[in-house]
This record gives sequence, structure tokens and C-alpha cells, in this order.
Amino acid sequence: GAAWEETLNVKIGDDGAIWVKVPSPQVEAYVEPEDVCEALNINMLSLQLDMPVQVVSSVARHILIPVRSRRQMSELDPYWDLISEVCRKYDAEGFHLFSLDPVAGGAVHTRNLSPLVRLEEEAASPSANAALAGYMHYHRILPIESLETFICEQGWAFGMKARPSKVYVQLELVEAETHLQPIDVPAAGLTQQNQRAG
Repeated sequence: GAAWEETLNVKIGDDGAIWVKVPSPQVEAYVEPEDVCEALNINMLSLQLDMPVQVVSSVARHILIPVRSRRQMSELDPYWDLISEVCRKYDAEGFHLFSLDPVAGGAVHTRNLSPLVRLEEEAASPSANAALAGYMHYHRILPIESLETFICEQGWAFGMKARPSKVYVQLELVEAETHLQPIDVPAAGLTQQNQRAG
């Protein structure tokens, strides 16, 4: 509800994990794949094109980018200034890349590039991974039950020194009337796959 807008609720789990409560992810605008490919210095074949590149917000707005493999994510040589430019164009905080190619028992492998608002890369991003869990549920990419733990691996390809971390996300699913309503986003050239509402 509205109470979460002003504050983040934090609790420490029995295992020492830090839990942060963030607003429900909102699935928003589609992003032109060409824009992110140019900024990431990759070709379109590196993207998992059966999933949309899309802005999803939870605390902040993130551009979620499906990448085919973990290796392609780790070998990036991006244009940082272009990433910032694309983020400004779509009013987003950063690029959150993910691959369904995990290495350490997670559901997804992720990288978060946010040169516009902080240091170039982040080793663990609660808001972006919450947005990703919402996107996965919305598009029915992975089955996520209410309060099931969804594990995002992040920080493996972190600059000179890897800082592997696992971000645990739980979506609290409520009745369909209030949860992740399909949002009509006009965008040219979408495939049928992209237009499917969850």
C-alpha cells in the first residue's frame, strides 16, 4: 500500500539475511532492443528475444534485459555513457541484465549497471531483483508461488574483483484485481509474444 512509498521496511532473518520490503513491481514500457544492444556493445543475438526488454519499477525504474547466457553477461564491454543515455530516454535508473543460466543454485543470474545514479555496477540490488521477480511472474516465464523464495545471483562479473551475492525475493501475490494489471503500452513492431498479458 501507500505506506511503503516513504519508508523501506527492513528485517533481519534468523540466518542473518537482510530482508527489505519494497512496493509491488509495476510492469511498464517496452524498450527498443536496439537501444540496449548498442549501449551494451552486443548484437541482437545475445538477447533472449522471446522475452521483452521492459521497464519495471519497484522503488526505482529498471530496464530489464534478458540475455541468452551467463558468459555473454560476464564478457560485456559496454559503453557506460550510452547506458546513461538510454536510461534517461526511458526515465530509468539502470540496466538490470538477467539470464536463465544460473551458476550457484539461483533461479536467474543477474548484473546491474547503473552509471547514471551510482557507481557503474552494483553487487546486490534488492529493488531491481524484486522488479525482475515481478516481471518473471507477470510474463509467466518462471512459476513463482506467493511467498516462495526466488533467488537471484549477482556480483559474479563485478569489475576486477567478483563479489558474488544472492538476493532472495518473495512476491506476496494477492487477488488478480490488484496484482500486476496488464498495462497497455503502445510500441511499434512488438511480437505477439511480447503483447501477451500475464
